[in-house]
Amino acid sequence: MWWCLLGLAGVAALLALLLWQSRRREHHWRHVAQRRRQQAGSGGDDSGAPLWLHTVFERFPAPLLVVDRQGHVVAANPQAVQAFGRPRPGEPLIFRLRHHAAVELVEHVLRDGDPAVQAITLEEGTVYHLYAWPWPLTKPPQGAILFLQDVTEHVHAVRARRELAANLGHELRTPLTSLHVLAETLVHGGLEDPDLARRLADRMLNEVRATAALVEDMMALSMIESGRVPLRLEHLPLADVVAERVERLRPLAEEKAIAVVQRVPADIVLPLDRERFGQVLTNLLDNAVKFTPAGGLVTVEAARHGPWVRLVVRDTGPGIPSEALPHIFERFYKLDRARTREGQQGTGLGLAIAKHLVLAHGGRIWAESSPGRGATFFVELPAEPGSTHAGPPP
Repeated sequence: MWWCLLGLAGVAALLALLLWQSRRREHHWRHVAQRRRQQAGSGGDDSGAPLWLHTVFERFPAPLLVVDRQGHVVAANPQAVQAFGRPRPGEPLIFRLRHHAAVELVEHVLRDGDPAVQAITLEEGTVYHLYAWPWPLTKPPQGAILFLQDVTEHVHAVRARRELAANLGHELRTPLTSLHVLAETLVHGGLEDPDLARRLADRMLNEVRATAALVEDMMALSMIESGRVPLRLEHLPLADVVAERVERLRPLAEEKAIAVVQRVPADIVLPLDRERFGQVLTNLLDNAVKFTPAGGLVTVEAARHGPWVRLVVRDTGPGIPSEALPHIFERFYKLDRARTREGQQGTGLGLAIAKHLVLAHGGRIWAESSPGRGATFFVELPAEPGSTHAGPPP
């Protein structure tokens, strides 16, 4: 009899073990299913936002704002807080995006339930593409989600290309028109007069040279700005580099009886690209000699200022009007032709090239002047690579 009871007890134990294992497997798969729902976005709680949605909102690399039906901000991701400040609960959108077009765009989305986009420029000059989507997608919407894409650099680049094309066309029109007139004069009787033909040919040659110089400067500036002109830095005595460029321009200075004085200490040694920084000096010295009247003076001097070396090129020319100073390093900018003598107009790119080459050396360049008292150009360069200025030029 005892063995029968023992058998029943064994069967009961086996059934209990099987039931426990079954419940354990059921609990395991329920846990797995819950984890999968969380990974899929349910978070295991139908009342809360999906985990992946929360992650996207917090980590999205651009400003995101959420507004309710009344146009009040109810959520802002960290990028929006960084760009526009942290909104207070229920704060109107206009307090964050101080632009009427943003408010009108949201009103349109909330009214019609359709997505929309608008370009806005904020007070500090930043340009955004503002995208707005209704939420939920079913109508009527309960609010809107705003995405702001910073397109400031793109807008400036497009504007710069447009201005470059317009300026280049304007600069090329003058020599091409002159060549056209000179060629027509030659064709219609000019060849019959040898002296006139020679004068016309000389003027045509000058126009061709001016056009070629413009094209060469444009190509050089384009390469410098795009970083395709690597600097070959070597520690050079600044006095030697200055002396080389002064010597090249000496015939032009002597032709106008202009004295060029150098005061550059021999012990100033800088990391320079001899050719590229020499180009900076040539542009500055050429301008100084060109705009200084006969018998004038051009001075080149340098001195240490802490970890920097300041190079100064000063002339005794007519000076630069105060309204022109902020623009003289821009492409194609030229002073009023009425203030300059015939033949003194260049390509308008020399100072722009000088500026970019100085920046490539880790320095900065600026000018000071007043009408009738000459012009002074300053170049500051680091005595050692790695030094940086805390602010813009004076």
